[in-house]
Amino acid sequence: MEPRSVKQALDDPKWKSAMEFEFAALLRNNTWSLVPLPAGGKLLGASGYFASNTMMMVSTALRDLGFTTTKSDVSVFVRHTSSSLTYVLIYVDDILITGRSKSEISDVIQRLDSAFALKDMGPLHYFLGIQVTKTSDGGLLMTHSKYVQDLLLKAGMSGCKLCYTPLPSTLKIQATGGVEFANPHMYRSVVGSLQYLTITRPELAYNLDKASPTSLLTLKAYYDFDWTGDPNDCKSVGGFCVYLDRNLISWQYKKQGLVARSSTEDEYRALADLVVELIRIKGLISELKWSVSEAPMAYCDNQNAVLLAANPILHSKTKYFDIDLHFLRDYVARNEI
Repeated sequence: MEPRSVKQALDDPKWKSAMEFEFAALLRNNTWSLVPLPAGGKLLGASGYFASNTMMMVSTALRDLGFTTTKSDVSVFVRHTSSSLTYVLIYVDDILITGRSKSEISDVIQRLDSAFALKDMGPLHYFLGIQVTKTSDGGLLMTHSKYVQDLLLKAGMSGCKLCYTPLPSTLKIQATGGVEFANPHMYRSVVGSLQYLTITRPELAYNLDKASPTSLLTLKAYYDFDWTGDPNDCKSVGGFCVYLDRNLISWQYKKQGLVARSSTEDEYRALADLVVELIRIKGLISELKWSVSEAPMAYCDNQNAVLLAANPILHSKTKYFDIDLHFLRDYVARNEI
């Protein structure tokens, strides 16, 4: 169980030792400079500076080792040689390294350690609240078991029994008229924690929106929107999910920012957003030196939206969303979607 406060962490010898190691590494890496507080100045949290400074330091070291940043995600680095392919993922001061050659991975770790202080945690088991288990067929199983237990403890529900409470897809929640939550701060905190949980539990996305070697791959997506689905402002709600082969890799459920004057307009704008996500994913796959077997497929249940993507004649239905119309049609015409 992770400590709930600094005092609990300092009372645990193992946590105290880990904190001392981290602090020593920050000093060795010259993460900050200690200067007097200017007269009249106020202290601010330094997490943003710490994150950007650490990212810059690690990025510089990786580029010196021949890595390049992907255009689709600045935290992903790739090094491709004739004999190996190595990936590095950075999140603040946490680093994941993987690739086809164990010797190449060990070499990268040693070279990074010579550039700045780091600790090799061994094979991946736990990262950013996600538990990772290697399966017998060589795959990885990601779960949030420990994260969920900590969240239940935070919400005072660790002793509660399991109860299935599916949320009806036709539920309409009004912004006013209900009973106020007794602890709004706790409510927002729990909802925020649940949003992070959707990384391994995407089926929670709908409920949360209501509360707040080289092989060929196939990329396909499904999307749907409920026109004027929010009874408070008549804005549409819905989302999409993207699959790489049989693996769900991206999803979204949200309320549209504008009121759509027709269901076709609403579906087409949502489809344009989905295309942007497909382009980003396809670009990232390409930069990781993998290949997609064919143009990504996007499936929807609105026939007008499908026809508009290929037919420039239906002008009467497009005058309110011309930009999205031409953006999407260009990609369909080039057989990229």
